[in-house]
Amino acid sequence: MGVGLEAGLTIDEMADELGALVDRAGMASLPGDVEELSEALAGLGERLLVMRPFIPDKKTALPGNWKIILRQWISGTDVLEMSVPRFQKPDRGNTCCWDRSRTE
Repeated sequence: MGVGLEAGLTIDEMADELGALVDRAGMASLPGDVEELSEALAGLGERLLVMRPFIPDKKTALPGNWKIILRQWISGTDVLEMSVPRFQKPDRGNTCCWDRSRTE
């Protein structure tokens, strides 16, 4: 199953830009360059998370500070110490997940 015609065409139009961001992220991950990696991944998110089927639904919408959370996660910050308004403790590992409907 694909992403759909409209999203596929849009991604195809952005292929060079997206590819450059993926390359940037890959190169930054090797030496552990948190700043460069988080910027590259945020760039991917800014481009992809605005089109269907990648737009989060309202229940699981990304918080406004998602780029800060992404950087914290990449840098190894404990998920319970991140700047997430209402955090849902992950079942395993250092998975960055939140549930805005919870009050814990």
